[in-house]
Amino acid sequence: MKKVVILGGGLAGLSAGHHLAEHEPAVIERESAIGGLCRSFTQDGFTFDCTGHLIHLKNAYTKELIARILPDAFHAHERLAAIYSKSTTTPYPFQANTYGLPPQVIKECVVGFVESMHVNGNGEPKNFHDWVLLTFGSGIAKHFMLPYNEKFWKQDLRAITARRVAASIVFPRPWQNRSSGCTRTRLWNTSIQSRNMSG
Repeated sequence: MKKVVILGGGLAGLSAGHHLAEHEPAVIERESAIGGLCRSFTQDGFTFDCTGHLIHLKNAYTKELIARILPDAFHAHERLAAIYSKSTTTPYPFQANTYGLPPQVIKECVVGFVESMHVNGNGEPKNFHDWVLLTFGSGIAKHFMLPYNEKFWKQDLRAITARRVAASIVFPRPWQNRSSGCTRTRLWNTSIQSRNMSG
């Protein structure tokens, strides 16, 4: 029988090891502890996370597997986040909550988004930068999506494939507009949906 070797003890490597257990795989990790970016370490009495310990689960099998293997290790949370931009705070996600932003910014975001819905892209976008422009339009791209994601990923977004990150980004649906009264109007409700992305 061939020996199975898995390089990397992050979530993907550990999952591969679990699912290939009958082959007695060897998981090789260069760090002193497994977990990949989901690791934490303690220094001088403080605990530091290598990155945010967030797992966005959609698949029922994966949810059940994690609950079975690591009971009580995770807690479900509803995101309560806000974005401070243009001297105002809006609820997350930016692309669905433009109320309170300067009128010109709102106009650029809404017009750009509507225009993007009428663009016929030739196949799948080549990179994350192009996916943002195609999906959200120039306004949302300019005022939030591009600068935020460049800061978050710390690299040129043209070097990242859209498939890698697009599935977790909230996509606004302008045809679901609703008003909650005279004091506030939400431009869009939201749903998780990836445009022009298969798989």
